[in-house]
Amino acid sequence: MSQHQSSHSSLLLNFDQTTTSISHCYSGGCEGTDFEWTKAFGKKSVVYSFAGHHQRVLPNVGEQVITLDKKELAFADKKLSEANKYLKRRNTKFNLLRRNYYIISKAASCYAIIEEFENKTASNKSSVRIRGGTAWGCQMFLLKYISENQIQDKKNVQPHLYAFCQEAGNCKWFGISMDVKGGEIVNTDWSEMNPKKLSGKFAGIGVRAINDSGNKPFKGWLRKLLL
Repeated sequence: MSQHQSSHSSLLLNFDQTTTSISHCYSGGCEGTDFEWTKAFGKKSVVYSFAGHHQRVLPNVGEQVITLDKKELAFADKKLSEANKYLKRRNTKFNLLRRNYYIISKAASCYAIIEEFENKTASNKSSVRIRGGTAWGCQMFLLKYISENQIQDKKNVQPHLYAFCQEAGNCKWFGISMDVKGGEIVNTDWSEMNPKKLSGKFAGIGVRAINDSGNKPFKGWLRKLLL
């Protein structure tokens, strides 16, 4: 694992000068949502990457970039397999998905920007039910939370995972709760919820682009989360 700081790290952008309660914002450096998180938190951003990954780095932000090696990427395969017990998807061994494990691995909370939820009436109610690649980071975060807190049998667990839905006409934050039995997730439920204030170490993940309907509401909410 190699690390470097982008140049001119003394210049802090946007919220970085006032967010003293924030330790690290972990993200992935891709074009779109990842880049917005990195741009917002400047030198407090930790970006995970790998050889051949064309992350977008903004000059003068000063974020820390950690490049994962082949062994580290392969280590994440077990975590992806555990998540896929719930997601039930194909093509799990992509480096972008492997990288997602490291983004959430040290985070105490997770904030995701999504396009929309999957059908809430689907039979697979133990899954996070989020469309696209963002679901992998969210599902692994839930499993990490269960493991770290040694949860075996408990209902209505609230793991500090929040999703900002940018579906037209439905731009709002949701929080997830889950029921756990025998250390396994047996049910999840998303409900409209104001997320907790950004602090400490958190993961900022999401879709490749913030669309026109979600852009202004999300940035407004981001300011509120810092107050």
